[in-house]
Amino acid sequence: MIVTLWGTRGTFPVPGAATVRHGGDTSCLSVEWDKSVLVIDAGTGVRPLGQDLAGRDVDVSVLLTHIHGDHVLGLPFFRPLWEKDRTVVIFDADTDEGPWSPLALLDGRHFPVRAAALPAYARRIAGNPIPHLAGQGLGLARQRCNHQGVTYGYRIGEPGRDFVFMPDNELASTSPERIPFDDFVQFAEGASVLAHDAQFTEQELPRRAGWGHSCIEDACALADAAGVGQLVLVHHDPWRSDDQLDALVEAARSRTRVPVVAGRDGMRFEF
Repeated sequence: MIVTLWGTRGTFPVPGAATVRHGGDTSCLSVEWDKSVLVIDAGTGVRPLGQDLAGRDVDVSVLLTHIHGDHVLGLPFFRPLWEKDRTVVIFDADTDEGPWSPLALLDGRHFPVRAAALPAYARRIAGNPIPHLAGQGLGLARQRCNHQGVTYGYRIGEPGRDFVFMPDNELASTSPERIPFDDFVQFAEGASVLAHDAQFTEQELPRRAGWGHSCIEDACALADAAGVGQLVLVHHDPWRSDDQLDALVEAARSRTRVPVVAGRDGMRFEF
């Protein structure tokens, strides 16, 4: 199993000289196993992923953590959707109002091409994606997160070679409906790699409470409590430069026993 980060920024893409090392694309991750590729989130990072998949003989499916713009705005530019004779499975996302298809973005108003006119066959699947992916040989579990709307984190793979992806999650949420910290500890316990939301610092978080994101220090606390093998900080604040991220990671390494890195576009993990 190969996991690749294609977009690690949060909120909006930030191209430019200050974001070259870690990248400026928004949330996107791919999981490749056997002859299959699962795409989790279709932020702007899905564009370079699509270029990588162009012409390859693999089964492709797309799954979202949630439907906010920075996790979906790259979908219309996903290269496999523009390849004739290609089938792309797209799972509906859960929302408070019910299932929502990412293909709704291609409605002729928000994007000039309608989904029905795509050269590829976009196969929409409603309901829980876990049984479908299990049938393809991929182990997947999900956990509700503390973020506006219905948002999931995913645990991918098998014990001892697994990857937990939680790009939008407020560990310190004070909402009455919040999911307790211990639930996230249990979900991530013993994972090989934990990629977790770390948009803010401890000093910034009080002014952004309720926004649905964590500080770096809380992500470190989760990594320690869950005993993971490595912590990858993701959903970087778009106002943060590469140099600022590097400094924050260096400081974070003194707060946890777990090895810490900042996620970057193109970062790859092999299990």
